Amino acid sequence: MNKKAKQAPPKQTQSSTIRIIGGNWRSRKLPVISANGLRPTTDKMRETLFNWLAPYLHGATVLDTFAGTGALGLESLSRGAKHATFIELNPQAAKQIKTNIATLKCQQASVHNQSALAYLESNAMPSNSAPFDIVFIDPPFNDDLWPRTLQLLSQGWLSPQAILYIETPADYTLTLPHNPTHNTQQWRILKDKKTGQVRSVLVQIAS
Repeated sequence: MNKKAKQAPPKQTQSSTIRIIGGNWRSRKLPVISANGLRPTTDKMRETLFNWLAPYLHGATVLDTFAGTGALGLESLSRGAKHATFIELNPQAAKQIKTNIATLKCQQASVHNQSALAYLESNAMPSNSAPFDIVFIDPPFNDDLWPRTLQLLSQGWLSPQAILYIETPADYTLTLPHNPTHNTQQWRILKDKKTGQVRSVLVQIAS
């Protein structure tokens, strides 16, 4: 009588790679971890996204709020961004982003191993009140983190014409914040694309 083989417990992390698709590091492959909750933006969507961002990237200061593999921030640096700040809660993922930055010999990046909400809530308000030109917001889909993240970002973290890239489930109702301290500020959607179960939205801040 055949006995069913015991299944090994699922691994929390395993090695994988990402490929930078454009810019100075084009075609470079970098190791990343695969872990629960990490959902990298596909190569196809990244190509579309960075076509959208092409007019805004050169010299931009970038914030990757739920960095995961770091693919979006690294792609930005490869394509001419001035500096990228990565925020990632998973310690192994944050460590791998740091390793990949060192491998690329990049000096224009910083990595924070904490939650994006904690970072935005605990850090002092930037002295110039508008440090980030491009922000990536791609949190785990199981938690409704978009409203609080957007509200915190609206409180002085964004440059006057900042661009935000937001990924949500395709059926998610995205509500953009209204900040009463900046009552002339408008948030307008530039691009809105659904691919399978994912919605990709590009938003610009205008005064």
